[in-house]
Amino acid sequence: MDDDLPTREMVVELLREEGIDALSVDGVDEALEALRQGDFEAILSDIHMPGKDGFALLSEVRGRGSGIPVILMTSFGTDETTHEALAAGAFDCLLKPFKRSALIETVSRAFEARAALDDPVTCP
Repeated sequence: MDDDLPTREMVVELLREEGIDALSVDGVDEALEALRQGDFEAILSDIHMPGKDGFALLSEVRGRGSGIPVILMTSFGTDETTHEALAAGAFDCLLKPFKRSALIETVSRAFEARAALDDPVTCP
């Protein structure tokens, strides 16, 4: 999710080229509705958006007890922003502009983390 439609479309296209099914939504409320309707392996959201921002989305997702990995993105990133995102429960924080390889690698790691949640290791 990104407030900039061309950026959203580019990210969705990059993910789909990698064989990743991606859904583009316009804002936090639309993202939360999509989460109510289906099961997702990860969330990718910009931090800075009009109205509710990426931190609000992260807070809502964590408030529901969901462990779904949330990757936040920002064009206004600093080390402090990254630390704040991770402290709030984000899986990772991508600084824009990012390389295609960084996007794919981060999303892949998020999928692996989600799979680990869904298939916990049991001890005998």
